[in-house]
Amino acid sequence: MSSRYVYKVVIVVSLVSLLLAGCQAPPQSASTPSAAEIEQLKAEAIQQELLTFDLMIKRDWAAYDALTDPDFYQVGSDGAYVERDAALGGLNDDKLVVKKPDLGEMRVEMISPDAYMVTYPMNFNGSYDGNDFSNPRTVTSLWVKHDGKWQNRFLVDQIREAAFTPVNN
Repeated sequence: MSSRYVYKVVIVVSLVSLLLAGCQAPPQSASTPSAAEIEQLKAEAIQQELLTFDLMIKRDWAAYDALTDPDFYQVGSDGAYVERDAALGGLNDDKLVVKKPDLGEMRVEMISPDAYMVTYPMNFNGSYDGNDFSNPRTVTSLWVKHDGKWQNRFLVDQIREAAFTPVNN
């Protein structure tokens, strides 16, 4: 055999090996959650999101503050950025009374074991200065785990014009 032939065979075998290596499934790491753990995390995500409403209704601003990441911001339905202090200050307005929202189906998307996104349609109910309101919204909320503690990092809401069917909540 000529050295040229051996060289070509080595190149072809190397290329085929590289291509086949790319077709293999990535190895599961020890930190990849099982299907049951993912379902548990999704249930936890929904409970965290529901807790925010309970805290707003109770006006427990210290607990609400603790659930809000220091780098939190919101994109309001008008498209404006609302920084953490302004968002929390708006909720803490003495004229605002938050009532139980009407919630639609909550969907949870795991971004990683330490981050998830919750989306849902809702009617945000309450009163301001004695005037009742019910704002139809679709919400997306991002939660991130820091030092074993879940905190809301980002929220965006948009005015919902689509039909809405509340679920038992």
